[in-house]
Amino acid sequence: MLRATSIIGWLSIVLASAAMAADPPSSEAARAAYASAAALQNREAWELAAEEWQALVTAHPADPLALKGRYYLAICQLKAGDWPAAENSLRDVLASKADTDTKLSSRLELGRGLFRAAQAKTDPKAFDVASAALAEFLRAAPTHPGAAEAAALA
Repeated sequence: MLRATSIIGWLSIVLASAAMAADPPSSEAARAAYASAAALQNREAWELAAEEWQALVTAHPADPLALKGRYYLAICQLKAGDWPAAENSLRDVLASKADTDTKLSSRLELGRGLFRAAQAKTDPKAFDVASAALAEFLRAAPTHPGAAEAAALA
């Protein structure tokens, strides 16, 4: 029994080490770019912040901070009124290895954005696309704080 416990303990250490090796720490340059973009976003300088987020994602695509940076890029693009760019960025987040919460937030923003875009069009099929995106969000996160809004729009 002691040997089994010891093997399990050793295996846990090896797996934890492997997990840490899979996500290397962010580089100093990526951290500086992230801080710069976040500062602009916090000041609501949406277009400048979007440029900084794009620079982070472009210069450090494999850095762990770029995963969250893609989402913030989309938010700044939305706030700046550039829906087509925001839609592309949100879809990039959904196709990435971003964490679950970031992907859920991206799904919600994508659904909201598609709904707003559908309101500006005369094509009723645009509402079907928006409704499908919101329904996908609801399937993925029925208890998310944004679920009630998504259900109302869908």
